[in-house]
Amino acid sequence: MQQVADDLSSLEGIREVFLARFQASATGYHALGEQVLQRYFDADDQHGRPVSAMTFRNFLQGRTTVRDPTGLLLYFEALGATVDEMRRIRAALQQEVDRRLAAPAQQSALKAFRDTDLESMPYTRAVAEAEAATRFEESVSAPIAAVSPTQYLLGPAGTRDAGPDPRNWGLLQHMRALAEFLERLEMRLQDDFANTPERDSKKRKWLAAAGLREEAQAYIDYLLARPELAELIMSQRRHILQGPMPERERRAAVSAVQRVVRCLYHSYERFAQEVVLDGDRKKLCRTPEGEVALEAVGERLFGITHSFHVTVVLGSTGTGAFFLASQQSRREFAHDKLKGPPVWSAQHEQLVTGQESTLAQATTLLEGNARVRYGEVKALFDRQSEDARTLHRAIWQQDRAPLLVRETGMLVAAELHRRELLSDAALLAFQKRFLTTAEGRAIQQAVYLERMYELPPAAAPKRG
Repeated sequence: MQQVADDLSSLEGIREVFLARFQASATGYHALGEQVLQRYFDADDQHGRPVSAMTFRNFLQGRTTVRDPTGLLLYFEALGATVDEMRRIRAALQQEVDRRLAAPAQQSALKAFRDTDLESMPYTRAVAEAEAATRFEESVSAPIAAVSPTQYLLGPAGTRDAGPDPRNWGLLQHMRALAEFLERLEMRLQDDFANTPERDSKKRKWLAAAGLREEAQAYIDYLLARPELAELIMSQRRHILQGPMPERERRAAVSAVQRVVRCLYHSYERFAQEVVLDGDRKKLCRTPEGEVALEAVGERLFGITHSFHVTVVLGSTGTGAFFLASQQSRREFAHDKLKGPPVWSAQHEQLVTGQESTLAQATTLLEGNARVRYGEVKALFDRQSEDARTLHRAIWQQDRAPLLVRETGMLVAAELHRRELLSDAALLAFQKRFLTTAEGRAIQQAVYLERMYELPPAAAPKRG
């Protein structure tokens, strides 16, 4: 049995083993195909639609390799493959698919789907290529370059060592780089906080609030500088092509995401200890209830940064309309004397007019020249996205950053109260102190005058 298991780790071994089983079964290929098709229609489990019997014969004889190996699986089951053997077969077939996808010839064929070859095509042909890509992916809204789970996790090369260029990275490399970036910032914030004596509670509260704001700003800046990462995080993948998700790489990616979450968790913990619990002398944040409360708050605060990215960043570039639609009322009241902070700014106006101008230029190009190259149209939207990065950061500073510490304070206090770590009286006292006093306003406005982090050089935007 050990010899068979070893054979099933390669295409050659699979072919040899199952060619022998087929010959021993004394069943013809067409009869086997009928049997497999009946299994397909009768099975309760979800199976990939089987390939034809002649395709399976060509596979056993080494004449073809199937792009989607799931069409072969029922044939192996029909020839007596056990559960353990099927697991080994699936792994071997997936490795072969990933190897072929990473081959130079296949990468060259996929370049068009990654916008490199499309740019030199006439727009009409590029549209046809994009339509072919959409049909190929069955309308998957993830990048077409990630045609396998391994590529999604590790990048086009399919290896962990993908080089320094972020465009060649998958989710795993991106998340590891983000974790290292945030950990460096967190160490600086921790040093700043640790060097402040406990008796200086006013400064410790200010540092906790400023550090919270700095880490949120760093996360937003990183996503703006590395749009490839934002695309991988926020794209919805409805189908998994080319086999199952590789478990080892998936767990490594999950671990990298956990590093990011735990890194940001420290800023919430310092804030809860110093600002909400006034030093946390009873160590309530270190109890299981306290840790669960802060984890819940962290999830909601991640939602603040991600909703900004979806509604403002993605919604105001390309052909997105969400930003304009969600801001129409604010734009109408922009010139009225309203109480509180401004609802509109020059940056908002630039963002809206920039999007509208880009759409108008693209329409003019397409209507004026049927042979206009796709690259010319793409360049318009690329320039818009690049120019908008500064505006996005300014809008974050006006609309979201001033409320970040305030919302964090209210969320933390409410969650600690819900977990019975903060009494009714303590909750009301905190809210009054935090929302109505000069000390509370100073905490809400706390911000480092100098940026505490440096974005990686590779993340700097380049003008095409």
